[in-house]
Amino acid sequence: MSSLQYCTLQDRVCVEASGTDAVEFLRGQLTNDPPAQSGAWITAAWNDARGRVRALFDVLRTGDNRCVLIAERETLDAVLKALRMYVLRAKVELRVLDDWRVAAVLGEVHGAEVYRLPVAASLTRIVGPDDAVERALAGIEQTSPQRIELEEIRLGLPRIREASMLQYVPQMLNLDRLGAVSFTKGCYPGQEVVARLHHRGAVKRRMQRFGFEYDDARELPAAGDELVAADGQESVGEVIRAAREGARGELLAVVQLDALGNGILLHGREPIPLLHEPLPYDGGG
Repeated sequence: MSSLQYCTLQDRVCVEASGTDAVEFLRGQLTNDPPAQSGAWITAAWNDARGRVRALFDVLRTGDNRCVLIAERETLDAVLKALRMYVLRAKVELRVLDDWRVAAVLGEVHGAEVYRLPVAASLTRIVGPDDAVERALAGIEQTSPQRIELEEIRLGLPRIREASMLQYVPQMLNLDRLGAVSFTKGCYPGQEVVARLHHRGAVKRRMQRFGFEYDDARELPAAGDELVAADGQESVGEVIRAAREGARGELLAVVQLDALGNGILLHGREPIPLLHEPLPYDGGG
């Protein structure tokens, strides 16, 4: 039995962008240039005109005029409807690949028939047709979605669910620290706002990682749940994602950086103290 573990990510979906204008279309919409070579991938945000993140994609190049966007299933209908409005006369088709699957593997794995997206030494995403992914995962032990969620939180990877759509500029989600924003590429929606923040050199709110004691009687924090200052009065941030392992929980939240030294609570009838944890990259202003 392999020491690796995997989980199929039912909450992610693959969308193919194809056509002679597909790559240029994505270049004009996303915060990062599409990969130049087949099999390569990048992470990018899609913003509105105010620079607020509407969606996050892993963008996989699969051919000369084809890319696959790995997207959130929860927001897929709204995101696709909005994205198609920008196609206009461009020769681009956006279609959901119902027969493709995304899986996450804890560790490094190889498979000739699938696309490998190495996120970190501890995490690899596998993408491809259902049957090919099934063969690539043969012999690997299955794990829970919570275990994958926890690993992505420890890697400091944001997600944009419905509650977080259009709430944050990329820097607030640390996308500049994660290589998901290019400051040298051509125009895209909200570029002026994102560039202005970059050149100004400081962001007052950024995503941070926290640990907390988890009580089985309480629901796991959800995206959009409020964080407050130690006095329980002032709102200082919102949850992006959370997961648990036994009696301990972890979450990512966008918070006011000047509140970090004074204690932060997860808001609720019985507020929960949060312990500020490190990220694997610089999460400061």
